[in-house]
Amino acid sequence: MGKHFKLPFRKLILFIGASLISAVLSVSLAFIIQVTIDSAGQRDGVKFKRIVLISLIFIVLYAVFCYLKTYYMQKLSNTVTEDLRNRLFEKISSQTYVDYRKRPVSDYLSVLTNDIHTYQDGALRSKLLIIQNSFPMIAAIIALLLTDIKITWLVILSTIIIFFVPAMIRKKINLAQEETTKEISDLTNYCESHLEGFYEVYTYGKQEYVQADFQKRNTIYHKIRMKLEQLIAESETISASLSVATELIILFVSGNLVFTNVITVGAMVAIMQLTGAFVQPLMIIMQNIPRLSGGKALEQRFATILDKPTIAVHKDSTAEIPFNNEIILSKIDFAYSNGEQVLKNINLSFQKGMKYALIGGSGAGKTTLINLINGLYCHYTGNIILDNQIIKKEYSMEYMNLFATVGQNVFLFNTSIVDNIVLSNNVNEQLFKEVCKISGVNEIVEYMQYGYKTKITDKGVNLSGGQKQKIALARALYHKKPVLILDEGTSAIDKVSAQFVEKSLLKINDLTLITITHDVSSPLLTHYDGIIFMENGAVLAAGTYNQLMQNNQSFCHFVKRKTN
Repeated sequence: MGKHFKLPFRKLILFIGASLISAVLSVSLAFIIQVTIDSAGQRDGVKFKRIVLISLIFIVLYAVFCYLKTYYMQKLSNTVTEDLRNRLFEKISSQTYVDYRKRPVSDYLSVLTNDIHTYQDGALRSKLLIIQNSFPMIAAIIALLLTDIKITWLVILSTIIIFFVPAMIRKKINLAQEETTKEISDLTNYCESHLEGFYEVYTYGKQEYVQADFQKRNTIYHKIRMKLEQLIAESETISASLSVATELIILFVSGNLVFTNVITVGAMVAIMQLTGAFVQPLMIIMQNIPRLSGGKALEQRFATILDKPTIAVHKDSTAEIPFNNEIILSKIDFAYSNGEQVLKNINLSFQKGMKYALIGGSGAGKTTLINLINGLYCHYTGNIILDNQIIKKEYSMEYMNLFATVGQNVFLFNTSIVDNIVLSNNVNEQLFKEVCKISGVNEIVEYMQYGYKTKITDKGVNLSGGQKQKIALARALYHKKPVLILDEGTSAIDKVSAQFVEKSLLKINDLTLITITHDVSSPLLTHYDGIIFMENGAVLAAGTYNQLMQNNQSFCHFVKRKTN
């Protein structure tokens, strides 16, 4: 099954053991039937009664182990998929930020839900059924050999015919399956594209065209799907017919042996029973072999995630790297994967407990700089130095744990307000009250029926943008990160409340604050220890607000342009 899809040893042994015992009991019942029929023909009442009693015991045992083999197969299947889903979620949630953003969230959701469900009900179930049905086949062949070698070879020869005749059709089935998969993928992409472009379709009056085009594509898909279903039906019909033919041939041959007194009637019935015990599992195996090919694509899809490198994940959210003095950015250059250079020769210093405002026009590189400072981007030239220690150019949770970031777009979980802030079962009541007061969350819950226990629905659809930012601010403050970054983190909050929050943050002595703002007219800018002015990915000036207004002409022009 591959390195990522190993079956748990203990549950596999239990499954194999139950399947093996069930197969042996099934074969034993054939011989019991033989003895029963023969003793009835001999009119030996005592022997007949004993055999009936033994038969009842065997039937009970057979029923028990049939249940156990099914139970352990389900148990094994659930264990594999449960472990697979856990490992996939662990890998997804511990990827580097850049790798995570390479795929849409819907893709991850599909992998964790639909894909695993399809894999469990399809390829994985087929693998287990093939294993399960191999044992009665083997047991039946051994039993037939003990009964009559010639009939055994006849059964094997007939089986080879049953197996290989439909094989030619199975090749066509595989090709049809590939074609069907491609068509449904194309149809899905078409639906996604046109549903996302609903506005354009609507405004340009192209609904009729799109509907007709969709119907055409849908018809093509279902024709291909019908072709696949017909091939499967042909394969199953041929296999079933050959199976029945085999059993009839064995019946005629064994019946002739009865007429010539070579075997008893009981032996003939046992042979038929054993033939069925061999052919029926074979049919199940043949039906499930084509389904394995569908699982390979899913396994590859899972493997691409499981093979990805991850960053170290720690049990708590506290920073393990101390921040005592300063963070220095030295000769930093940064470009995206497409080669576009965004940051150029950045040299900055952020002192512990100091407050900084990052100012510049759209496209100046402010957000990119923030993402680089807080450890989200690591493919840069130059150095980030924390307290005289160069930070490795790789994702480090210890370093990233120094930062809390609140932006314009806030993500909230579908849990209560308190759970969104605390992200834990344990609440520091005093700290919680403090951060809710500073952020203004206490004002949000004042008129809510369930207060802080009010559940957030659909990631905050029942809240305004300002309310969501307040909750995000409370969350950032509650976790007491040494550095708080506001990337327009109060932009959706009303001006009075936003200024109250900003004033409160400026008063926290041990908090290093970095604020991206477009409000250059704010009187609070004079309270910042440093203003960093950026344009076109470069730092044009750094100093206090008054210093820049007095000494930097570019900054003065920028402020005047924004305030006029």
